[in-house]
This record gives sequence, C-alpha cells and structure tokens, in this order.
Amino acid sequence: MIQSMTGYGEGESGGVHCEIKTLNHRFFTMSLKIPDSLTPYEDKIRKMLKKTLMRGSVFLKIKTENEEKVEPVLDLTQAKIYYKLLEDIKKKFAFKDKITLELLSSFKEVFKEKKNERNSEVLWRNAKKAIDTAISKVIEERKKEGAAIRKHCLVYVKRIKSALAFIKKRIPSKLEEEKERLRRNLAPFGNEGVNEKRIEEEIILFADKRNVQEECTRLGDHLSKFRETLDADEPCGKKLIFLIQEMNREANTIASKARDGGISESIVNIKTELEDLRELVENVR
Repeated sequence: MIQSMTGYGEGESGGVHCEIKTLNHRFFTMSLKIPDSLTPYEDKIRKMLKKTLMRGSVFLKIKTENEEKVEPVLDLTQAKIYYKLLEDIKKKFAFKDKITLELLSSFKEVFKEKKNERNSEVLWRNAKKAIDTAISKVIEERKKEGAAIRKHCLVYVKRIKSALAFIKKRIPSKLEEEKERLRRNLAPFGNEGVNEKRIEEEIILFADKRNVQEECTRLGDHLSKFRETLDADEPCGKKLIFLIQEMNREANTIASKARDGGISESIVNIKTELEDLRELVENVR
C-alpha cells in the first residue's frame, strides 16, 4: 500500500521525548535538533530515519529531562594560573589594584559547567525507543493518508479509462464519417465521380495519418501500470509521476493526430484528470 510523505509522531521512554514531523520533498532530507549528550549517536539516528522513512523532508527533535540543568564546578588549577598571570601583570606595570574574587571569577575557565547527564548507554537506549515509537506513528499516519490518496487516484483512473474507451470507440466512427464526407464531395459529379476504390484509398491514407490506436494502447498500458503501482509496498512516488508524464505525452499525440472535436474534448478531460493525479501523487513516498 502506498504511503504519503507527510506524517507526525511522538515517542517517549525513560525521560527522553522524541518528536518527528515529515513533509513531502522530491528527495530525502533531514533536520535534527538533539541535545549534546546524544551527539555521538547522531549518525545512528540519521540511519534509522533514512532506513524507515526513505523519502521526504524529516524534522526530528529530542528533549531529555534535566538536560538544561547544570552545576558550576571550580577548576582550581585554572584559578591558580589566572591568579599568577594577574600577579605578573600587576608587578610588571606597577598596578596598585587588588586581585579580587570578582575579577578572578570573571574568567569562564575558572568555573566550568558540569551537566547532569545520565549514563550514556542508558540514555541512548531510551532515545532509541522513543525514536522507534515516533517513527512507527509517523508511518501509521503516512499509511492512512496513502490509503486516502489511493482512493482518490482510483476515481481519476476510472474517469481516464472511460474517456479512453470513448476515443477508441470514436475512431471507427470517424473513419466512416470521412468516407461519407468524400462521397458527398463527389456527389455533384454523378455516379461516374464516385470511385469506390479511390474512396477506399483516401480512407486508408486518412486512417494512416490519423491512426491513434498505438497511442491509445500505450496510454491504456500506462494507466494499467499506474493502477498496479498504487498497491506497491515499496516507495513508488517517482514512478507514478513518470507514468503520468508518459500518459500526458500520449494524450498530446492523440490530440494532435486525431483532429476530431469529440476526441479533443476527451483528451482535455484526460489531461485535467492527469493534472489532478499529479498533484496527489507528488505527496506519495
């Protein structure tokens, strides 16, 4: 069953919350917003998203409890180094200013921030569970929307099939009309002017020049392939777009060769349905 490229899902495990949003895109792109404690696992996260979501723009956001809470830690070694440097400067330039605690603590290296991070392996295990849950929910939404897209596509496919059937039925009638037109044109010349052999030759020339049977057959084949692809489990959005392009090409050829009002009207309807189809499948994974 086809999937759309739009979806949303959330997951949580052990204080790790993951949020994933996906939108349609021609290729696969991703944007991650993760805490520093998960940076070592960024490559694994990217591979998880690529393997499961495959196509579209993916936005992932992870938050962990107490990730922002920090506690200051005195780096006594750095404090001594800065104090000595300040003493040296004071002696060299004969400054009378006192080296105060306020001055010494202004150097950011003296007080470092120690993050309240949990064990790395435990954190990753919980993050992976949260990501898996969010991905599953995204895929579930994608499948639901994919089913809706498929339903709408089948309506357009049915309309195109009906219009194509009219064109196929119209072709023999067009030949008969051409034959009658030739007879009417020759009628003023009496029986001597009506040369059945000549009329048949003209009909053959007309049929060869205006023959769109091959185009109709190819259009029908593309339509059948499109219908089959709608039930594919693998990503097929690009293939569906390609088939629509091919059907458009055949429709244009039929319109230019047939030069018939009824056929032209059917082709306009077909191209309208194809445009609606294209807008739908642009969101198919």
